[in-house]
Amino acid sequence: MKENDGALQTIMRYVPSGPKRDELMQLICIGAKFKRQQAAGKRPGHLSHIVLECANHIGHRCSFEQLLNQLEIMAIRREVHGDKESPVEKVNKEWEIVTIHFPKRGRVHVPFKTLRNHLTNSKKKLLAAIPVSGKAGI
Repeated sequence: MKENDGALQTIMRYVPSGPKRDELMQLICIGAKFKRQQAAGKRPGHLSHIVLECANHIGHRCSFEQLLNQLEIMAIRREVHGDKESPVEKVNKEWEIVTIHFPKRGRVHVPFKTLRNHLTNSKKKLLAAIPVSGKAGI
């Protein structure tokens, strides 16, 4: 509550007591909770690591079809060698769903739209990691 003590004291000093002041004080407390959540940020999850690994293996110019082929290879590897080898269980192109086994959540069906979004982010990360030469055209 220390981060919003100044705002609460200001409200108490300049706003007369009543239901409006109580509502303002509650809003300040709620805002402080959201501020703490925003500072934490969202870290990339297990799915983004899988897609980044595949994109890294293929290269920064990989297409979505190449990603699906790589995921199918991972699913076959899981069938042959067992659960420890790959988290990808199945790629269903007809239903546009990939079944992935997450460590904490278990079996999850991921739609192709989500995979496309993660592939776009992975490409941006891979392009940012490529060093840019000082001279253009060389």
